[in-house]
Amino acid sequence: MIKCNSCNEMIAYSGKICPICSSPISMTDEDVLNIRKRLSAAEDSGNTADIYECRHFLADHGETKDIREYAKLLEKGDHQLRDMDGAMNYYRLAAERDDPYSAYRYSKLSGRRSEDQRRFWLKYAALLGAVESYPELAELLSEEGREDIAAYYSSLAAECHDTDSIVDMAKRWNDGIGVEASCEYAKWYLDKLTLPPISAIKLAYKLRSVRASAAPKLEFPDYRKYLQDLSREAQRLLAMSAYFRIGTMLSDMGDLNAMTVTGVLLAEGKGVCRDTERAKRVLDTAVSGGNAAAAVYLAECFAEGRCFERNGDLAIEYYKKAAYLGFTDANESLGDIYNAGELAEKDLKLATQYYELATGNESAKKKAEAIKAKRREFYERGKGIALSERPTAEERFDAFRSVAIATAMGEGSAPKLLADFYRAGFGTKKDRSLAFYWYRAAYDEGDGEALLPLALCYARGEGVAFSYKLAIRYLKLAEERGSRAASEALDLILRRRMKKMIRSLYASAMELIHMKKYEEAFSILLKMAPLKYPKALYTLGCLYEFGVGAERSDRIIAAKYYDLALKGNENYKKFSDPMSKYKLKILKMIR
Repeated sequence: MIKCNSCNEMIAYSGKICPICSSPISMTDEDVLNIRKRLSAAEDSGNTADIYECRHFLADHGETKDIREYAKLLEKGDHQLRDMDGAMNYYRLAAERDDPYSAYRYSKLSGRRSEDQRRFWLKYAALLGAVESYPELAELLSEEGREDIAAYYSSLAAECHDTDSIVDMAKRWNDGIGVEASCEYAKWYLDKLTLPPISAIKLAYKLRSVRASAAPKLEFPDYRKYLQDLSREAQRLLAMSAYFRIGTMLSDMGDLNAMTVTGVLLAEGKGVCRDTERAKRVLDTAVSGGNAAAAVYLAECFAEGRCFERNGDLAIEYYKKAAYLGFTDANESLGDIYNAGELAEKDLKLATQYYELATGNESAKKKAEAIKAKRREFYERGKGIALSERPTAEERFDAFRSVAIATAMGEGSAPKLLADFYRAGFGTKKDRSLAFYWYRAAYDEGDGEALLPLALCYARGEGVAFSYKLAIRYLKLAEERGSRAASEALDLILRRRMKKMIRSLYASAMELIHMKKYEEAFSILLKMAPLKYPKALYTLGCLYEFGVGAERSDRIIAAKYYDLALKGNENYKKFSDPMSKYKLKILKMIR
């Protein structure tokens, strides 16, 4: 009897519900120890009733050895009527804990109901190392036409001194069944028998003069494929514990599909105690090896909060890995995440991109088309209001809002129009920084119409730091696209830049004159002459007239440069010095 831990009621069997308080009855370590002592005493005294009851207690407690021993009692019927169904159930429990003998006995008993069950559990028992199963499995495999594997198991049984298997191996080596024919090896097997049985007398007589040679130890032929076949059989028969064990064996051999299956079984607790940490390690290894199914399973688990805690970031990470490994439908799942906005921030633009990456997926294609149609509708609405005459403040705001939504949804033409709204303050507060940002975004997304306003932002320093270099770069690109306005703006900027450069050079030359470095100043001014800057020409004339910096004084050349300065050019005003004040200033600097 077992005492209830809740109400102290005594009950006959563990695992039952207490009739007083309805709480489950379970045995403590002390109870188990007491029952084992009682069992030992019962076996010494031959008390069959106590032996049966103690075995029953211990089997219900759940240790594999006790379950097997109780199944043996039920099968033999030593202490009560034989209970073959009960024995079969207990053998199955022990077999699911990888007990070889129990797997073998279960194959024998289950054969009364299902030939498929018998065949599978016989193979599984041999896989676990049940010596008793080897001869029967060799015979079964021979019936299936798998003589090479049959020979392997027959050789294992022969090593365990099974007479029939020894004779079978002798015949196999003699006839070349499952092995290469060899009379020497056949003789070696027959020599193991002191007296050959009737079934081997003819063969023994035939080989009487043959010299025996030790047969080689056979290797399991195509062990991996055999395990894969057995794994599929276990799955079909719903033998989940065996399915897990075989999957583990295949995983150890580097089978990524089996590794994925093992991880799933661990995560869901099918055929094995649930262990999510180990499951994730196994599945991660499969993903690292290139198995897309493992990545999809982890992604779905994290997305749904199944087996693991819900985690949007990890769900996205594993969907991306699955897509990278070739499972393009994972892109639709990524699109759904960004479309729904539950596991990640809502981003219809990104959702559309992922839907389009799911090539060949009609469902994803329809979702992408629906988003595109909606965003185009928002864009056209905003554009229509912007082009209308004298829109009201409310209409302007509606236009801005519609274009902003279209931009967020990924409409390619919308960013430039949104930038125009920010620059002009249409429906929103004027903001040149945001205008530049969206012009830049529009260009990055391939909108060539944004080139000119983007270049002008750099040229004017609107919303971004002033930059001649970038302004010219983008104006040239716009010019290449045929923009006349870009050509005009580029020409204007280049003229301004030239003026700035010329003035800078002239200032440098004047500073050199002031520092009495006349030759250097003369060299700079001479190089500037083709640019026709009037002040530079006039100063060069002065240097020739005064004979400073030049090789010699030359009034003719000086007059030439004075005349050129007076004429000037189209970019600068003409320079004249009728009172010679500028000339005197330079002369004073020289002296």
